[in-house]
Amino acid sequence: MTNAPRGQMVDLDGWDFGDVVAVVDQPEAFPAPEPTWQKVAVEAFVAGLSAGFVVPLVSLAWKGLRSGGSSPHVALIALEDARQLMKRDLLFFPESGPNVGDVYARHPLRRRDYMPYAGFHRLVLNEKSIEATRYLLSLGARDVEITWRESIGKAAKAEGGIGLPNVEDVSLTMGLGRDDSGKLAIRIAGAGKAKPLLDDLIWPDRDPMFKLMRTAADAGAEQFHFGIKTEQSTSVNAGAALQLQDLGFSLGGEYKRWEDLAFTVDATFAPAQ
Repeated sequence: MTNAPRGQMVDLDGWDFGDVVAVVDQPEAFPAPEPTWQKVAVEAFVAGLSAGFVVPLVSLAWKGLRSGGSSPHVALIALEDARQLMKRDLLFFPESGPNVGDVYARHPLRRRDYMPYAGFHRLVLNEKSIEATRYLLSLGARDVEITWRESIGKAAKAEGGIGLPNVEDVSLTMGLGRDDSGKLAIRIAGAGKAKPLLDDLIWPDRDPMFKLMRTAADAGAEQFHFGIKTEQSTSVNAGAALQLQDLGFSLGGEYKRWEDLAFTVDATFAPAQ
């Protein structure tokens, strides 16, 4: 792998690259950020192969505090190292990546899967909605409708992109205009004749809403309505997006705040016999 100044030695089996990764030509040669960023060299020792190898990283952490007390941070990895890890199925990037200058965010449950930073909340929501549909069908749901909802008010549009005046203007509690009509994303009707067994779902054991689906079905509920949202993240948020863009990184599209995106789910179960 690439050469780099020695830093902290860590084993990939017991440590990971972090929630946010940026691909660069050479991490140690990355231009020193402004004084509000702290730059630290780290080495990740990747074991479990016929011959282990060392992956040099540079960790960037923003020292200034945002509202809520969290600070953006990103691990810089060389393009060749990222490709080698991907080839060995140790890290996973989108089909078009990894690419120099791009920033990726880690999947909240599959800890070695990375996705474009800007699409993090939308992609996680899409996955949750598909799993919610499949899970409801496995519980015997007869009809399932999933509606995509996205903020469209003036405040939402002002914060929809990352071209905001400064980090302090980004508030997680700001009121937003809502599109109450929504857009139908999935409709399944006339199911419930069988309960397929599923063993590839990852969210039912981790998301309380999925547990509520199971309880409602077990209790004989005939109708179920709920919303699916992603959660606030200290690593993937509008403030961090601004800082990463200021470093010259590409977020992979227009960043959308997590509060602005949601799915609503309506399910109908057949009456108990």
